[in-house]
Amino acid sequence: PAECAAALRRAGRTRAQALAIINTQIAVAIKMLRKAAADLTRGRRTQATSDLFLKIFRVRPGFVPKWLKTTSNIRDRGDVVRVRCKRVADLLASGRIQFFCQITTANCPECRGPDRPGRFACSSFGKLRVICLGLGFWDDMRAGNVTSMVSTLMHEPFHIYFGREVTEHPSRSRPNPGKFGGVNCILQFIFEANRRTAPPRVVQACSGTNVRKELEFEFE
Repeated sequence: PAECAAALRRAGRTRAQALAIINTQIAVAIKMLRKAAADLTRGRRTQATSDLFLKIFRVRPGFVPKWLKTTSNIRDRGDVVRVRCKRVADLLASGRIQFFCQITTANCPECRGPDRPGRFACSSFGKLRVICLGLGFWDDMRAGNVTSMVSTLMHEPFHIYFGREVTEHPSRSRPNPGKFGGVNCILQFIFEANRRTAPPRVVQACSGTNVRKELEFEFE
């Protein structure tokens, strides 16, 4: 389509080159997600993993909020992040996500506003398996910014799998989703668990997310 031709011109890549880059970074994302999930497996959590979790989420992985409904698979906050990482890795690996070259409501009906520089992608909140790649993504491809690209390709499937209530960004209706209620703190944990530095926008967004009230006095 014309929108893909325009995106490829912006990225300075041929169709084959762009597909190879995207597939390579999806493979990297899957590997990073599974490494983070493995680190949080009960019985395999190291002190380093616990300290990293505390730094980012302000609680250790073994923390259990009073309201958390535990199951055999999810017993604490570490399990919450582990399961999210594993399921998103599986979704990316399934090949069932449809990618588009431009952010439009025709391609991704839940996306609002025009595509613009600095807008990396938009997807769906638990309804459709679609990701619209934005101008920011194609600019990253031209610049060879693989860290930002892999972050974008990891970010959007969290929205697709878990929907608005779990991985929404701060908004008027939900101004403080907390460290676990958005995507950025999870992404920062994934990057650092893999001994990589997350994009500045991810770190800034996580740092700017307030700790929810029930956690402020319960971590050590």
